[in-house]
This record gives sequence, structure tokens and C-alpha cells, in this order.
Amino acid sequence: MSGFFFGAMLALLGLAALAALPHYALIAAFLLRRRMALAAERALLAARTPDAELPLVLLQIPTHNEPRVIARIVEAAAALDWPRDRLAIQVLDDSTDDTGARAEAAAAGLRAAGARIEVLRRGNREGFKAGALKAGLARSDAPYVAMFDADYVPPPDWLRGAYAPMRADGRVGFVQTRIAHLNRDANALTRAQALVLDLHYAFEQPARDWIGLPNRFNGTCGLWRRQAIDDAGGWSGDTIAEDLDVSYRAQACGWRAAYLVTVSAPGELPAEWRAWKAQQYRWTKGTAEATLKTLRRLLPRLAPRRRALLVALALGDALLPILAALAAAAGLGHLAASGRLYDPVLTAAIWATIGLHAAARIAGVLLSRSLLGDTRRAGLLGDLGGALVFEVSLAAERIRATASAVAGRRSGFVRTEKRGG
Repeated sequence: MSGFFFGAMLALLGLAALAALPHYALIAAFLLRRRMALAAERALLAARTPDAELPLVLLQIPTHNEPRVIARIVEAAAALDWPRDRLAIQVLDDSTDDTGARAEAAAAGLRAAGARIEVLRRGNREGFKAGALKAGLARSDAPYVAMFDADYVPPPDWLRGAYAPMRADGRVGFVQTRIAHLNRDANALTRAQALVLDLHYAFEQPARDWIGLPNRFNGTCGLWRRQAIDDAGGWSGDTIAEDLDVSYRAQACGWRAAYLVTVSAPGELPAEWRAWKAQQYRWTKGTAEATLKTLRRLLPRLAPRRRALLVALALGDALLPILAALAAAAGLGHLAASGRLYDPVLTAAIWATIGLHAAARIAGVLLSRSLLGDTRRAGLLGDLGGALVFEVSLAAERIRATASAVAGRRSGFVRTEKRGG
């Protein structure tokens, strides 16, 4: 019996170690293509489009019970550097509190100054965020659609930057810009989140873009070509990751994604453990749901190497917590069956697997900080340690979320609480 557990543990650790390898491929891509890709992005953004050539853009702000932040995003949207007669703003209010009233109060003053803003209420939450976006889209014929969650604050030049790839390439279906953070230094949790999210937004997503891998729309800070949404079949509420779902469906139809790492808009990080835990459950389950639903439609469009890398990244990220838990159980079974408290081979295999993943994550963190020009060293080790603790503490929650998605259980869309300020 001890031999069975030992063999199972080594096999599971081997699979867990393999899950780290796709991330080393992204590291290599980032290092090889960074200079050329950033130069191309700078050149793209340097070409300013004359006002007379700018199209009509619909900017949608879906919201549910976010009274502390709604006025701020409405004002920031109205302040975008875009001709006022070609920027229509929709606040899509599914709230049960006074968020809508606050949005209307902010909109009224801005309308008097010439802004085109309407606050729309459906009276229900059918389809959650996807349902709200779909309902708002039906009221507009704008050929371009920008989206922001209510806790974000786009700078005035954001829309001109986001539009640049659309102007340059008619095959670009959506543009995702980098997500930044308003409250990075609020506490240890927000610092750890910022470090992990920058790894994604300033390392992984740019690297994916630079080597032609399908990318994801993050649900905010993005600009869509209306035709791409329509070709994909529109917004769907059958997953809680409507953003990943529609972006994969659009790319399966032949549209391209563009990622801008030097164009950003900051948003609010959950500052409390409960809110962050709920957000991570939703993100994990939604990603699994959308991947199971849509990824197979996208794969035939990819070259074999890109297809293999995309599948390896998706499976590795989803299965790693499960593999780690099963390996731990097998290791404990081996020790119990053998009557030993320590096994040098087991220990070496565990540390080798941990080392592979830790090295990839640390390299990603350092590369993202380098790209962002963040040279601060004070507190980095503490933030890395905090990120490790918080991430490990969510392993069981992520396993539960993935299992729920595989089982086909439906979940409601739980909005992350925003403090504002």
C-alpha cells in the first residue's frame, strides 16, 4: 500500500510540475519580444486621430448597489477626451439601493454641460451583468462600445488610446487596456492583490498578445467593435464570466484581440478578506465555465504550437490546486502506510515542484515590475510572502469553484463591495 501511495504522489507531483512549464514559455516570449512590442505600441499611440474622424462610441457602466463610487465614474466618463456629440454614456443600474438616484444626480449636472448620459433601469437582474449590457446595447446603434465597472476611473486620454488599435486594424474586435489600482497600499491584502494582478496584467496578458495567443476581455477597461459582439452571438448570462465567454466566442469567429499595456485605468481592490474571497470564487468558477463552454470552438483556429500552449495554460491553472491537494493526500497516505514521519525522496519531489512554480511566479512579478517602472524594494519580500499566504489559503475555495463549474451548478453574480473614497 505504501508503494501505491508513493507512486501516486510522484505522478501527481510530476503533473503539477508540468503545469509550470507553460509559464516559462511566457517568460521567454516576454523577454524576447518586449522591446519591439513596446516600441510598436508607442508608435501606434503616437498617431493622433483628428476629431472629425472619431466615431460614435457607447460607454456602458453596469452597476449594482455601488453608491459610493457611481458619481466618480460618471464624472470620469464624461471627462474623456472625445467629441461630446460622439460619446453616449449609459449607466446600467440594477441596484436595490440609492445608486441610481446618485447616478442620476451626477448625470443631470453633466447633461447641462452638454454630455450625453442616460441612467437605465431594467427592474430585474436577469442575466446579471451580461443581461444589463445586452439590454443597454439594444438601445444604441453605436459601432464601438467601451465598458467600465463602476469602481474604475479612466483618465481623459483613455478612449483615444484604446481606439488606436481599432483604427489601425479592422480585424481587431476588442481592445483590452491594463488594469491599475487605486488603493494598492490600503493594507497587506491590497498590496498582495496588486502584486498578483500586476503579474497578470503587466506580464501574462502582454506576453500572450505578443505571441498571438487568444487573450481575454477583463470585463472592464476595454473597447469593443460592435460587430464583433454581434458576430459572437451577443452577451450571454449562462456563465458568470461573461467577459471571457464573449471574448473567446469573438476570437473563434475570426476577430483579433489587442492588448495595450501602456494604456491603463485604475480601479478599486477589495480591501476585506470576505469580499476578496467571494471575488476569487466568482473569477475561478466563471473562468472554468467559460473555458468548458467556449475553448473548444477557438482551438481549431490556432496553429498547433499556440493551441498546445493555450490548452496547457488553461488546464495547468485550473488543475494545479487539485493536483496539489491530491499529492498531499497521497504523501500523507505513504507516510502513514510506511510508518515513517519523513521521506527524503518525497521531500525532494515536493520542493522541486514548489521551486518550479515559485521561480516562474517570482520571475513574472519582477518582469511586471520592470515594465511598470516600479523599482521599489522596500516591502517586496513581505508582499511576496503575503501573496503566497493569501493564494494558498484560497486553494480549497478554488477547488470548490472549479468543481461547481464542472458539475454545471449555476451561481448568482455576487458584486464585490466597493468602499470608494
